[in-house]
Amino acid sequence: VRIELLEQTVLGLFSPVRKTISYGAPDTGTFTYLVPNDLAMADDYVVRITAVDNDDVRGESGVFALRATITVHAPRSSDSYNFGDEVEVHWSTSGVVGTVKVELW
Repeated sequence: VRIELLEQTVLGLFSPVRKTISYGAPDTGTFTYLVPNDLAMADDYVVRITAVDNDDVRGESGVFALRATITVHAPRSSDSYNFGDEVEVHWSTSGVVGTVKVELW
């Protein structure tokens, strides 16, 4: 089967294929896929599965969202600093995040 990632448009139509997840995956009823970090966040992604030899045999998932995340590794809740201390902030991202804003709350 062919497995593709698409976005649903306003009128319920589908965008051009955003990503071909697999072409020629075995028809086992399951497939594990690692979502790449280069996809944009959106609330309207759909997975389409199509028979490789017959485009008329296909099905689509329900609409789902892909979100980017930021995980802050430091400072931790157990850290303590004095006024005037220099503090390194460490984080990692998943997905397309772009420029980040670091604020003290």
